[in-house]
Amino acid sequence: MHQTKKTLAAFAALLAASALSLSAQLRVLNVEPTVLFPNKEPLRQLARADFENTSKAAVSATIETFVDGKASGAKQTLTLSPGLSKQSVLIPDIDKPAQIEVRATVDKSQPASWKGQWQPQRKWKVFVVKSSHEDLGYEAFLF
Repeated sequence: MHQTKKTLAAFAALLAASALSLSAQLRVLNVEPTVLFPNKEPLRQLARADFENTSKAAVSATIETFVDGKASGAKQTLTLSPGLSKQSVLIPDIDKPAQIEVRATVDKSQPASWKGQWQPQRKWKVFVVKSSHEDLGYEAFLF
């Protein structure tokens, strides 16, 4: 009976250690804004996030974004290869400065997160017009 308790205690310690190693295998190092807003509804800003996967295998991570502590936007799923990687994540559009949090979770383990102050970005509409130029003083007439 005493041996069974020791075995169960050792097994519980092993499970706890493996759970800790799962949560420690992924870190969100940095999130940087871009000027890009994909043309989809709802409007969201494309950001570049740096992740570190310390495991020896690729992991599937669920990415969630929070604005001022409130969940916003749909969850995203990314496959993160071992080592450092830079991935695109979508951040909800904001109209005033806000606290942003990006959380990455692997297999329901303790999430890795990044928090930072986020500034609203100006939205640009770019019109491209095809144009050609003929300099009549230096070239022959076209007709």
